[in-house]
Amino acid sequence: MNHKHIVKYTLFLISVTLAIVAYPLSADDEDDDNIDYSEWAIEDLLQVRIVTSVGKKEQSLANAPAAVYVVTSQEIKRSGVTTIADALRMVPGLHVAKTNAHTWAISSRGFNDFFSNKLLVLVDGRSVYTPEFSGVWWDTVDTVLDDIDRIEVIRGPGSTLWGANAVNGVINIITKHAKDTQGGLLSIAAGNEEQNITNLRYGGMLDEATETYFRVYTKLLKRDAYANSVANDEWHSTQAGFRIDGQPFSKDNKWMLQVNAYRAKEQDIHWLTNEAGVTDAKGFHILSSLEHQFSEDSTLTTQTYYSEYQRKLPVVSSFNKVFDLDIQHRYAVSKKHELMWGLGFRWLYNKMYNNDYFFFDEEKRIDNLFSAFVQDEIKLSEKHTLTIGTKLEHNDYTGWEIQPNIRYLWTPNDKFSLWGAISRATRTPSRRGHDASFAVSLPQSQNPFYPTDLVSQYINNPNVKSEEVLAYELGLHNQVTNKLSWDLALFFNNYDTLASARQFVTPDLANNRIFVTQQMNNDLTGDTYGLEVNSNYRPTEDLSFNFHYSYIKMSLDMAELPNIVDSAKELEALSPEHQFSLLMSANLSESLRLNTWVRYVSTIKRLAVNPEDVIKYYTTVDLNLIWSITEDLELSLVGQNLFDKQYREYFPNRTNPLYGEVERSFYGQIRWEF
Repeated sequence: MNHKHIVKYTLFLISVTLAIVAYPLSADDEDDDNIDYSEWAIEDLLQVRIVTSVGKKEQSLANAPAAVYVVTSQEIKRSGVTTIADALRMVPGLHVAKTNAHTWAISSRGFNDFFSNKLLVLVDGRSVYTPEFSGVWWDTVDTVLDDIDRIEVIRGPGSTLWGANAVNGVINIITKHAKDTQGGLLSIAAGNEEQNITNLRYGGMLDEATETYFRVYTKLLKRDAYANSVANDEWHSTQAGFRIDGQPFSKDNKWMLQVNAYRAKEQDIHWLTNEAGVTDAKGFHILSSLEHQFSEDSTLTTQTYYSEYQRKLPVVSSFNKVFDLDIQHRYAVSKKHELMWGLGFRWLYNKMYNNDYFFFDEEKRIDNLFSAFVQDEIKLSEKHTLTIGTKLEHNDYTGWEIQPNIRYLWTPNDKFSLWGAISRATRTPSRRGHDASFAVSLPQSQNPFYPTDLVSQYINNPNVKSEEVLAYELGLHNQVTNKLSWDLALFFNNYDTLASARQFVTPDLANNRIFVTQQMNNDLTGDTYGLEVNSNYRPTEDLSFNFHYSYIKMSLDMAELPNIVDSAKELEALSPEHQFSLLMSANLSESLRLNTWVRYVSTIKRLAVNPEDVIKYYTTVDLNLIWSITEDLELSLVGQNLFDKQYREYFPNRTNPLYGEVERSFYGQIRWEF
């Protein structure tokens, strides 16, 4: 689909939507516990939408001095997505790409790959970052989508508050308070790709005196394989859990307990032999938090969690245990100074099961992470706010790391704010680069030099360093009218000691062999810069538009060493320069709502591997028609990728060779509250 078609389809859909809603229509009334913010005026919306991930406290979206976007529960519902990963496509500056039916590559501000190691992902403050490979297994980051309150996404470093690995962004998935999910919910979705998604949830009150509420849930998922896949990649999973919220002892306490468990099985292949196999993933976690308010000026929050997860892939298996304790205290020293400090400890146990292909120096490894942070928010005047802080962290790979930042916010009036930030962040090495090795002779099917033997080997590097970034950001929030608002974020990032696989090609002609040797080193440096624009427009209470555009340019350099394959250009090309999204929502009547979503992603290439291998730019169009049959019964009909039969979104890599093409899909969903 060329650029003219993109414009044509977009204008056509806008025209149809505007024509449909040209008649006077009324909106549905909703309970206070399930407020539909999409029908609020823009000026109210910016003040009501609260973010907590920027400063680890509640603050309005308009006054957050960072490039932050909030995906609301209503936006998730109207987009028609069925996974958390796909919901992130609504966020400017994020590149979300699917390799196969159960695998995503997601990154913020460049460097996208199967393991996007510069993006920290949290669920209710619990890290789901994978220490053995530095990334996120997105197939296991899931819950009942109706139970998500919001997804807060910070583009840019968040390490001062959240620690290492929050280099290019932080994603915090925040689920609803148990009080807001009372009663029962049953939803069933089925279609040609989404073969079965069943959610069953029930919530109630445990104790009225302490305002203690609970909810329990279970979720079943089965997804069909993608088209033109090198092997079957179908996926099915089961999960269940519960959450309890209450105010024990006094109204000054807020307590939460959360338990979840999952099991997923996915058709996969062995990275070397391409033989079919199964990936088996299972795990559980227990999370608890307690907030005590001493006064309006002083609040202490303690959070702890324990998690276990095991993942058996056709090529390598791992088992992890994590215990985490985090203490945070907020104290208003005076009207002009609000001090926040915290301490953290994390214990990580990781076991990698050695086999004929992969082996580690030691199968078992235990790491301890200690951290402390302090941040001072200084009210210079009524219109000027300065925030300074730093994180001090010790890990068992590189020792002490310091990650400071300084942020400035200018709010001349309640409709405009300007902010700027300078931050330093680091990414800690993983076991994959630090102590993993492999050595194999490639089979004839993967050996272009046959009958010469081709030996691929990977050598560990216990001296690999942390990656570093010095980030400069400038942004603004502007409410133009009570119907139109927009945000702009500009960024320039300077990277040092970036990790890359240094690759040597060494012929051994005497023995009729060629060695391809890789080792993780810190050979890359470089810069990235770009901009992100987001706009909300609501011409009437029955019609809304959400638009975003992002641009990024990367310039990376690799150390000039003899006989080395340059991977800098490869990394530069793996993220699209341009992305565009337009989500339109229209009330057709009191019971019908039409949602239309248009997305465009520019071309990406694999220059260092094969200059001819490209992911051509693509445009997707999704429609979601929601019919409220009664107050408690709802039917949705969703069509995705309507203008393309199928297309590729990303490349396979050595550790994830299974790939396919995203297909046109349709599904229907019935949703019943009882």
